[in-house]
Amino acid sequence: MTRVIEIDLETHQLIEAQRQTLEEKQLDIIKRALRAAAREALSSGTGSPRPNGPARERRTGNYPVFLDGRRWLAGSQKAAYKQALIWLAERDPSLLPRLSREMAGARRIVARSHAALYPRKPGLAATLVPEILCDGWYVDLNLSKDQKVKRLMTACALAGLEYGKDVVVEFD
Repeated sequence: MTRVIEIDLETHQLIEAQRQTLEEKQLDIIKRALRAAAREALSSGTGSPRPNGPARERRTGNYPVFLDGRRWLAGSQKAAYKQALIWLAERDPSLLPRLSREMAGARRIVARSHAALYPRKPGLAATLVPEILCDGWYVDLNLSKDQKVKRLMTACALAGLEYGKDVVVEFD
């Protein structure tokens, strides 16, 4: 059984801020968020989520990502980096093909195949687990914090945005 509910703009933005892939349905996003809230409530001993309780802005192991008024709290630096790239790709559909021409050392920032991420070091493609960014694009997540920041700066520059101002990822 399905029901139609009305939501306001703020609620829509909150749902979209939790998006992990371009293909994800809004209902799946809501279910994931509610399940996570229920798990957190059970693990904290309260037994149920506290919708009116105080929000904790930042906890150890959470990394906020901000773009175009959206905010997402990632559980890892890798997830934060990946989410920022997904949002940039949503904002500018031509970004990933242009970004795939950019090299960072011996690696591409994104590529259409796992092997294409490492054109100068094919042995890396054989040893590293592939990570799909979105829509058949691959991304290397085996990076230091500084490498993630440099790659995001490149992506932002190609998108006509400024990293740290228009796009913010708090890796610390």
